[in-house]
Amino acid sequence: SWLLRHRLASGKIRYVEVYSGSVAIGGRALEYEIVHDVNERHLAEEAMRGAGTRYRALVEQLPVAPYLHRFDRADPSKVVALFVGPQIQSMLGVTPEEWVADPAIWARMVHPEDVDRVDAVGVAARSSGTPVDATYRMIRPDGARVWVRDSSGPVLDPDGRTYAWQGIYQDVTEQHLAEEALRAG
Repeated sequence: SWLLRHRLASGKIRYVEVYSGSVAIGGRALEYEIVHDVNERHLAEEAMRGAGTRYRALVEQLPVAPYLHRFDRADPSKVVALFVGPQIQSMLGVTPEEWVADPAIWARMVHPEDVDRVDAVGVAARSSGTPVDATYRMIRPDGARVWVRDSSGPVLDPDGRTYAWQGIYQDVTEQHLAEEALRAG
């Protein structure tokens, strides 16, 4: 099949799919074409592609790294990253692909003094289905420390059960250092 633009007698353009082939009838080979009007579907698909492109551009320009994780309902400590925004690379020094491919990357990067507290908060929130708003330190592969605000909440299925967790990581290092300076000074 081919997707073609077809001009009507009125001058309007419609998108059509054209199917063609041959068939033998009474010893004669006959050619046929079926023209199917797919204008509305094509225009809807184009609109969706445009909306997806605009949405992606918006998300990628945010000063936060959005993420989506799944977790095991039987063991809420088992979390698998499904998506993280490209901002994770400038924030934490790892690519989105590295983040998603390595289930242990978050636990390795959280500062050792913060990991038990933050992990307990996350497990409790996933168990109860309540949002999380936690601030903690992470250590980049280059050794730099980054203060991260992790704000997240459950994604519910139609039956009201949590099936994933979505949120944002925000670099709050400058804010945290400024607050420390005010307390010290």
